[in-house]
Amino acid sequence: MHRKQIVGIGFLLLCLLRATAWIIPSNPDSLPAPEQQAILYGIAGIGALLFAGRGLSDRLRASTWTSLSVTSVGLFGLPIVLIGWAQGSVTETGISALFAAVPTVVAIGMATGAEEVGRRFLTPALVAFGGALLLLPVNLLESLQGDLRLAGLVLAILLVGITSVRMFRLLQSVAYPDAVVVIGLSNAIFLTICCIANGSLVWRWNQLTSIISIASLVDLIEMALLIWLLREMLPIRLSTRYLLIPLFTVIEGYVILRPQITARLTVGAALLAAGAAWILFTRIEENEPVLSLH
Repeated sequence: MHRKQIVGIGFLLLCLLRATAWIIPSNPDSLPAPEQQAILYGIAGIGALLFAGRGLSDRLRASTWTSLSVTSVGLFGLPIVLIGWAQGSVTETGISALFAAVPTVVAIGMATGAEEVGRRFLTPALVAFGGALLLLPVNLLESLQGDLRLAGLVLAILLVGITSVRMFRLLQSVAYPDAVVVIGLSNAIFLTICCIANGSLVWRWNQLTSIISIASLVDLIEMALLIWLLREMLPIRLSTRYLLIPLFTVIEGYVILRPQITARLTVGAALLAAGAAWILFTRIEENEPVLSLH
């Protein structure tokens, strides 16, 4: 099996795991999302450290370590905090719809560098984003606080789009176990500090033990897959996960719940699928420059 096919299977598995997360029963005693993610990142980082062995500091220069750490917090930790803050004003489906703009952010960054390939991806990214807005309702709280939280969510979207390109560059020279160590521990520390700062850190044993669950195992698998794919896939292609995951979730919901199908939902799903397919299967010549965010 070719490496390209293995990467494709890994990407599909990542999307399916995330899309079916709603089927897994949730624990009523589960931890708040930031603290739960902090523990999972810590587990991933410590686990990878055992495989990475000695010499991690020798393999990674201080500048690379710092850049990878800061970029990973911008890609994972900070968006987690901003999304958690925005959830009081924007529904989960609304957040999914707005995050469908991530491919557009990546494409604009590529097009800004006067690269033809960036402009080629901009149209399908916008088409897919329009489909997501048709497919998923976006209900916003009309108040100053709601506007501020929406601004925080937009910042998270921009961060994910920009740092994913930077992360792709950094990971090309970093071994996978080393990357998991730095990304895992950096985000675990950042999220723990955030939990302490806002007073949401939970010390009750019954809630701490809730981390031992099928949902947590799935999250760890997704985390490991995503970090691997960040170095194996072009950022614009990997960003289509923000299009395919809500599309798969909606399809699963229709198969299981069988609600009424409307013209708006049909058109939205068609645009979302067409835009994602366009980005994923557009051919890029080997000599074409594809990254321009520095």
